[in-house]
Amino acid sequence: MLFVGDSFTPGGIDDYCAQNRNWLGKDVGFDRCVALIERLRPTHIFNCHVDVAFDFTPEQCRFMHDNLAQREQLFGQLFPWTTPTTAWMPLGSAHFRTSRRRYPATRRSSMSS
Repeated sequence: MLFVGDSFTPGGIDDYCAQNRNWLGKDVGFDRCVALIERLRPTHIFNCHVDVAFDFTPEQCRFMHDNLAQREQLFGQLFPWTTPTTAWMPLGSAHFRTSRRRYPATRRSSMSS
C-alpha cells in the first residue's frame, strides 16, 4: 500500500503543466518517485483524488522513465541554461546549476540572429 500525491493516477503521471516545477533528470523529481514505486512494488497505490486503488507494471514504469528522459532532452534544446530545470527554477538547488551536463542553446541562438 502506497499513498501518493495527486500527480500519480491510474494513467501514469498526471502532469499537464509544463511549468509544474518538477526537477528533470535521472534520480530526481518524478524519475525518483517512479524508481521508488519500482523498488517498493506496491499492490495498491492510493491518490485521494482518485476513487480506486491502482498499481503500475514494470512496463508502465519504464514508459514513464523514458518519457521523463525525453522531456529533459526536449527542454534542454529549448533553454540555454545549464540544465532545463533551472529554466523555471531560478532559485533552485545549486546542485542543478553546477553539476548537470550542459545542453546546446540551439533554439535561442537561432532566434537572436
